[in-house]
Amino acid sequence: MENKKKTTPKKQKPLLSRINAWLHLWLGISSGIILVFVALTGTLIV
Repeated sequence: MENKKKTTPKKQKPLLSRINAWLHLWLGISSGIILVFVALTGTLIV
């Protein structure tokens, strides 16, 4: 007999968890861009 793995349907994450992940991603990207901009302009000015 073959051993077939049972595939369990993936549970959808709660809404608050998805919102938190989305905010964490986009706030991190935007703050990273701002920090790089500030660092580059600071090195060019000084």
